[in-house]
Amino acid sequence: MVRISEEVKDELKKPIGELFKDANDFKKLIARERFRRIISIGDVCTATLLSIGIRPHLAVFDYHSKRTDVDNATLDILKKAYKSMMRYENPAGTVSDILIKDAEALMEKGGAVFIDGEEDLTALAFIQKAGENDLVLYGQPGEGMVVVRPTKEIKRKIGRWL
Repeated sequence: MVRISEEVKDELKKPIGELFKDANDFKKLIARERFRRIISIGDVCTATLLSIGIRPHLAVFDYHSKRTDVDNATLDILKKAYKSMMRYENPAGTVSDILIKDAEALMEKGGAVFIDGEEDLTALAFIQKAGENDLVLYGQPGEGMVVVRPTKEIKRKIGRWL
């Protein structure tokens, strides 16, 4: 299990990709450009995409937002969209070794991954294993949605963190 340092957590308070404050702006990006897969990390991020008609290839969530249970509307959206899901444990403040190992295969398969624990930092594993034509999205609390294009530079940075 990789425990993420407080220093890295501080760095992650700043988006590591492009911040979209409005989901419809993201929808315009999707209309303009072709991407192989969209990987969505987080309950609110995933539910927002689903509500604007975008179904992520892979969705990762834990039924929590800002350390509290998601509201019923978000829960309903997620449960209707994903009847079955793979399950992984990932304690808060970490990225589990098994998730790092399985990230590439999970992205190939697609669907949904339910995290027992905390899913926020799992974005690092998926960004590191994503292809150049993939997008990884995660929520930036109180600000919007971060869209990461997994460049070699970003992957190297995440490799140092992990």
